[in-house]
Amino acid sequence: MRFVLYLILAFLCLSCAYKTHSVGEYNTDGDTWDSLPYWQPDDFPLEVYIDDNIEPSVVVDIMQAASRWNERIGEDVFTYQLASADDIASLTGRGYVTVVVEDFPTKFWIGFAHRKWDGANHMKCVNITISPKTPYNDVYFVALHEFGHALNLGHDVDDKKSIMYPKVASFKSPYIMRIRNDDANAVRDELFGE
Repeated sequence: MRFVLYLILAFLCLSCAYKTHSVGEYNTDGDTWDSLPYWQPDDFPLEVYIDDNIEPSVVVDIMQAASRWNERIGEDVFTYQLASADDIASLTGRGYVTVVVEDFPTKFWIGFAHRKWDGANHMKCVNITISPKTPYNDVYFVALHEFGHALNLGHDVDDKKSIMYPKVASFKSPYIMRIRNDDANAVRDELFGE
């Protein structure tokens, strides 16, 4: 009997560890990612402004995620710096990405990319929000995913190993998630005509 109770307890613990969290995306005016405006070549590299109130270990994960996209694309598509919340709030112009850590209206999202554009069909900026409830070992992958949205990639619902898959499974070997060659090539082709 005691053995059966241990098995049930173990099953319940594993069930909690495999809980998935959605990584959100936001489409202004209900458009799909494919129909939204794109960056212009002269917008690159995109300047990433990271809120300087974010915990240093989280900042490192965010910077590493931006650097990983640069490596996979083979170009500096992102540069990054720390900025105060006031400086981030006062940004104008185009060709930038902001990253903040804030709560969401829903407990199921751990990352969110809000794309903004001007009336001329040009991308202006992307505001990325990462939930403070994001498990520590998932922050890098959530940032990598949201930077993919900043580069005009949508969700890949067919490949659970793709970094653009819309869910991250906490504690479930997230290290298998990766930037697929197709994603890197799509960004490279769109931005640099290669």
